[in-house]
This record gives sequence, structure tokens and C-alpha cells, in this order.
Amino acid sequence: MGALVSPGARGQVSPSGAGRLPFAALPHELVNDSRLNSSQVRLAGVLCGYACGKAECWPSVPTLAARLGCCERTVQINLRALETAGWIARRPGDNPTHRVLVLTWRLPVPGAIGCARKGDRNKKETAGGRGPGRAAPGGTG
Repeated sequence: MGALVSPGARGQVSPSGAGRLPFAALPHELVNDSRLNSSQVRLAGVLCGYACGKAECWPSVPTLAARLGCCERTVQINLRALETAGWIARRPGDNPTHRVLVLTWRLPVPGAIGCARKGDRNKKETAGGRGPGRAAPGGTG
């Protein structure tokens, strides 16, 4: 008898039987960011899917609107909210949309080598965390 897999579990087989379901890992700080609503967090997850493990993607606004089942203006507003909160950045791009969306939480951290040490994972910052728009203790980013 096989192991039970809860709905939404990593690696769950799709209902159509087509294989394993893909998933997008979002930072807990992004999911819990009080500046964002649930539609904006969902958009961040969709952008992860388009980025395919990289820090950049360039889906068009109409493509995102179709994927999310909303109007293009809602996508524009939600992209701006993610950008204002510091979770994404936009820059010109040589692609059909003429812009690149950068998922800032996926950018390499300057000076970081490899994974965090085991003990560092659970440390709390005295300033309430180091997400976008939050300064490190001492005042610098």
C-alpha cells in the first residue's frame, strides 16, 4: 500500500495523471507582508512559475490577466504593489514585452556563500525581519 499524500503536498501527482504538480516557493515574509493583498501574493506565485527557478521573467500583462482570471488593469495595479513593496523590480528587456520582471527575493545576496548555517535559520532580526523596504539594524539595507 502506498503512502498517503495530503492535497497540495510537494510532489503530488496531478488529478489528470499527467505527472507531478509543479510548485512555487514564496518567502514567508512575502506571504505575510501586510502591504499586500491575496491577489498580489497569488500574482507573485504565478510570476515564480514563469521564472522557472530564475530571478527574471517577462510574461505580458494580458498573459498574466488570462492566467489569473482578472482584468489587465488589476494585473497592472498588483504589479505596481509588488514593486512598491520591493518584491519585484522592472527593467527594460530585449523580449516581446520590452521589459523584465525581476523577482528580487531570488537575487543572490552579495557576499553570501552557499547555504545559511543551520543556527542562522531561526534567528529573528530586532527590526522585525529583513524583507524589502525594511532596513537592517543600524540603518543600512
